[in-house]
Amino acid sequence: MMMYTLTAWINLINWHVPHLDYVVVLGAGIMGKTVTPLLAARITRGIEIYQKNPGSKLIMSGGQGPGEDIPEAEAMAEYAINLGIPKEGIIIENKSRTTNENLRFSHALMKPNSKFCIVTNSYYVYRALVLGKRQGLQCIGYGAKTKWHFTLNAFVREFIAYLVITKRIQITVTGLFAVMTIIAAGERIALIGPNGIGKSTLLNLIRNKIQPDHGRIIHHGEINYIPQIDYTDTINDPKSAGQKRLTLIENIIWLPGSLLLLDEPTVYLDENNIENLLYLLKKL
Repeated sequence: MMMYTLTAWINLINWHVPHLDYVVVLGAGIMGKTVTPLLAARITRGIEIYQKNPGSKLIMSGGQGPGEDIPEAEAMAEYAINLGIPKEGIIIENKSRTTNENLRFSHALMKPNSKFCIVTNSYYVYRALVLGKRQGLQCIGYGAKTKWHFTLNAFVREFIAYLVITKRIQITVTGLFAVMTIIAAGERIALIGPNGIGKSTLLNLIRNKIQPDHGRIIHHGEINYIPQIDYTDTINDPKSAGQKRLTLIENIIWLPGSLLLLDEPTVYLDENNIENLLYLLKKL
């Protein structure tokens, strides 16, 4: 929680900001056709940034939800026009129903290689940036002021939502911490769990093939890795999938290194070859 709070706060500070081409204001619920105070704060903040970036465009992003007479983006655009923003300075994205769609649909309206920012309430900026990063978007975020009592409740909700959308990486990092705190030279550790829980992700984190959301992983020495490989196509090949698998393992485990990672090493192996594998591992 403390790390999340610090990271969320740091992401509200933007250093060396480039000139922005687009300012994306994320929608929120409206009352019929009327912008709520919470959404008005986002729009006002978006206008401030728009005015500091001459030639930029405001993208009002939000579709029509239950109890809303018009799409949120249209109500947001009307609100901005009433504050003196020219109609030609506004782009309306009125199809999105989620934050992921806000970002994806808005980005599709931009010219290639454009610089842009996301504007939402301060407590929501970090999660919006995480979702944007997962789409491969490079952007910065700005937060609109929100009443403190609402911010406190919303912040707790956002923390829980963040844990949900990053649950795989959270499980993986926790597993990595557990493994690296108990493993010692010569020890063998087995990670067991259902498909999709993040075992391969953990190995890729250790190998620095993917980067964690927070912090960094440092290792010393050479890492040897035996990946999952599909050996089911054995046409015109006298070797079975199990024989191929064991040959690969035998070729790698004797390479010099301080750490050996095996991803589902017993796949395709029959009982005898599993015994051979265990014998090889014991000799290391």
